[in-house]
Amino acid sequence: LLSNNKTNYRGVTKNKNGKYKSTIVVNGKTIHLGYFKNIEEAAETYNKAAIKYFGEHAYQNQTHNNRKRGG
Repeated sequence: LLSNNKTNYRGVTKNKNGKYKSTIVVNGKTIHLGYFKNIEEAAETYNKAAIKYFGEHAYQNQTHNNRKRGG
């Protein structure tokens, strides 16, 4: 996790308008995943993209939803 990431979620930043932006970097290119009102939705979207691009062992954010599933 980057030291300047204030959301504590990989790939998630908060905009000035209060929405959360989810992005992932693949092969040196940043892919915009969307804007979300909820930080957990943004983190889950990053998780899905991480699995898609890097496989099932990719780093994933620990969100409320995947803690309940045992992830």
